[in-house]
Amino acid sequence: MLCAVARFHHTLDIGHQAGGVKQNQIFFLLFSYTLYYATILLEMKEEKKDLAEIIYAAVRQIPRGKVASYSQIAALAGNCNLRRYVGNALHKNPSNEVTPCHRVVNAKGFCSGSFAFGGPDAQRSKLEAEGVCFVDGHVDLEHHLVSEDDFEAMKAGLAEDLQRGF
Repeated sequence: MLCAVARFHHTLDIGHQAGGVKQNQIFFLLFSYTLYYATILLEMKEEKKDLAEIIYAAVRQIPRGKVASYSQIAALAGNCNLRRYVGNALHKNPSNEVTPCHRVVNAKGFCSGSFAFGGPDAQRSKLEAEGVCFVDGHVDLEHHLVSEDDFEAMKAGLAEDLQRGF
């Protein structure tokens, strides 16, 4: 970004004044805009960090022996269209012991092809150890997908966690 500022500053050497505005004033305005833009980017990065923490908190609400879809977790986090972001955040999950990301599957009940803690076989093993049944290679969603009541309880639990600060 500073290179762009320096290049812009250099191009102003051709004429020392532009429409009554001196060269150093233009440089200062451009530099100020650059700092403002950098601040916005930092704030966006913090918001993504906060969103990832909300996603982890939502996943911790999934009851043992149940699974939730990426869309359900995204809905708990506030936007059901963020299912890809949920997958990305879970792939970067810092601790599977704290946040049981193995309980999140796709909408058809299939395990993640790139489960961060040992691949799809590890995810399946963890789910089976919790009593989750598989039919034709995917989770039996009829019996193990979180119900509406489970979802409402998860929503309430997440709200409590958010009030306490996770």
